[in-house]
Amino acid sequence: MRIVQDYLAAYVGQLAGRADDFTLVDLYAGNGLYSMGTRRERFAGSALAALGQDLPIHRYIFCEAEADQLGALKVRVNRHFRRKHVILLEGRPEHLLEKIKLYAPASRQGFASSLICLCDPFS
Repeated sequence: MRIVQDYLAAYVGQLAGRADDFTLVDLYAGNGLYSMGTRRERFAGSALAALGQDLPIHRYIFCEAEADQLGALKVRVNRHFRRKHVILLEGRPEHLLEKIKLYAPASRQGFASSLICLCDPFS
């Protein structure tokens, strides 16, 4: 997860003076947690790790195909990141493109919008 966090920080840092608005889309947000190892150690997944960073990201769009996973993510977001602008979308990524476009502002004259998309279906 550290790689994703470092990349997000570098991306936002490079565009900080050139973009007015940042949107992060995670197409496979899951329930917000990963577990691994024989002890099933749990740690923040990409969605919760991104929310935990102090970056000037204006909105977070988290997508998940499974309703129970999205429900668990919603509880975790509401418990720990209530003040962040988070949009949760249920469905497969290929069916959510139009909805994502509704929430992510387009660049126009005098306003630069930046969108970064995480896509890790194997997490």
